[in-house]
Amino acid sequence: MILLESLSSIISLFSKRTKIYGINRSEICKENLKVVLKRNPTKDEINEVFKNHVLYHLYLFLYPLIRNKIKINPESNDRLQELIIESMEKGAICVSAHIGIPEFGAKIFVQNGIKVFALVEDLKSKYQKLFFNITRRNIGIITEPRFKKFVSYMLNPAGKIFVVLVDRPVPNSKPAEMFGEIFYISDLPIRLSKRFGLSIFGIACVRDNKNFILKIKKIHRDDEMTKFIEDSIMKSYTQWNLFFKRKPEHTNSQIQKTSLQSC
Repeated sequence: MILLESLSSIISLFSKRTKIYGINRSEICKENLKVVLKRNPTKDEINEVFKNHVLYHLYLFLYPLIRNKIKINPESNDRLQELIIESMEKGAICVSAHIGIPEFGAKIFVQNGIKVFALVEDLKSKYQKLFFNITRRNIGIITEPRFKKFVSYMLNPAGKIFVVLVDRPVPNSKPAEMFGEIFYISDLPIRLSKRFGLSIFGIACVRDNKNFILKIKKIHRDDEMTKFIEDSIMKSYTQWNLFFKRKPEHTNSQIQKTSLQSC
């Protein structure tokens, strides 16, 4: 794992020079960190964000080789067991953000015989699409970019978990306050919960030194969902994928165009 840390630090030196939306990634990173921290981020904090972004991809790519070395510790065993039991008996919806390595959170549930379905972006880049399809499949995650197909699995939900990442602007997102600013958060988990009678759990799988911590919280309202995402990011902000544009004036068509570019 020390080798991965060193390798990610070296690769991140080059990724800092790349652009997204025609803007230097460092600038987007800095602006989004300012929103979270309410101050100018330090050079070390920005470097840590880039290193963690590279490390995320390396962990996914090398998962088949290092899976036995990856240790995931639940923050609360009681909450973990509640989610496992709920998923096995009735099915459950899990919400998360692009923070830490959310895919690793699925590892525990797959080991307990639960099928994990994730609603994902239909990425335009065939290389990105291939990378994420293969790496997520290696962990045991069933990815689905088609909304109707994803929802069809909920018709027989027992023994399944349905994952939705809500921290990116997507069509029909609703404005919500995080860090004292307006973000566009998807309320899809709330709507699906009401339609299919499934409980919602917030999950976050973040690195803690050499291991990972799996945070779980049961969610009943959209404000609780937003607060869980905000708290998870605040506690591990350098592990958040900050490379996205956040503009309150986006229309739904603009949001769709923006969200499909972010990775």
